[in-house]
Amino acid sequence: MEPEEKEDKDLQLSLKTFSIRSLDVSTDLPQLLLEGSSSTLQQIQIENCDKFAVLPAWLQNLTSLHKLEIIECPRLLTLPGGMDHLTGLRQLRIIACPNLGRRCQKDGGADWHKIAHIQEIDVS
Repeated sequence: MEPEEKEDKDLQLSLKTFSIRSLDVSTDLPQLLLEGSSSTLQQIQIENCDKFAVLPAWLQNLTSLHKLEIIECPRLLTLPGGMDHLTGLRQLRIIACPNLGRRCQKDGGADWHKIAHIQEIDVS
């Protein structure tokens, strides 16, 4: 779902939680749905999605996001730039994502600077 018209970009939804689990075909998050809920969306959970490889750059627009969980997504390699714009993000869990987990380690991880502002970080 990509915004194609001006009306789509102004779409206001009120989704609070978004979860995807065990999807073998999905490689993207639904942009229109999530950005349309940017002022209300508080939690995203992505779990056991083998083909999920990239978090979108527009993730930084989800200003009300408080919790992001990424679990068992082995192809996800890095976090997008702009994670520091998510000033309301209080919890980040990265579980069983070997490459991403290495990049998000406090001591020497290449993506640590993107998430250092988050209060509660669980990488394992």
